[in-house]
Amino acid sequence: MSETVWISKAPLDSRLLLPLTSDVAEPKGLIHYWKANSAAESRNASCPTEIWVKDGSAREINKLPDLSLIRTSWILSQRLADVFQRFDLGKGGIEPVRAFKSDHHTPLAGQYFCLSFDNVKRAFLPDESSKVSNFVKGVWTTDPDFSDGNIVCSREALSGPDIWIDPRLYGSLFLSDRLVSALAEAKVEEAFGGLGGLRRCRIL
Repeated sequence: MSETVWISKAPLDSRLLLPLTSDVAEPKGLIHYWKANSAAESRNASCPTEIWVKDGSAREINKLPDLSLIRTSWILSQRLADVFQRFDLGKGGIEPVRAFKSDHHTPLAGQYFCLSFDNVKRAFLPDESSKVSNFVKGVWTTDPDFSDGNIVCSREALSGPDIWIDPRLYGSLFLSDRLVSALAEAKVEEAFGGLGGLRRCRIL
């Protein structure tokens, strides 16, 4: 078993937000975990069946990138979904999504999928970590210039699902080393590399 896990700031990367909407009536995003030090174990994630470009969007969109956030849904390209389907997604999975232009009729180029995951691990060790600061009571956030080894996790991070969040570290997504290695092999790891990139966590 690898002794490494990785952290991504993708949940806070505004570049992933695209002017599309979906047929999910009341979407719940990862922010649900961090609001007011929520102790929630579940966000009742649901995937849309259809997404489409908003009416009046100033952008001409014909194809989506490998990873995008539509409302609060994580939308993957075919090649990114192909990687995730090989790993343990815990309380989640990959569901196909139909994607359209603003006429809600013309398909966008490519095949797309929704990634849902409902996984919590309380492995983050704030007292052992550096480059972190208080966000709200009981919740921390990384400094903008954090780097490899600044975030420390317990060995609990090494088992279980390959993607999860820790409710004590705001705006952060964790991925197993085996998942990140597969993303790199498929040359799609940059999708999770915004706002400082993927960083290695130290395990105690």
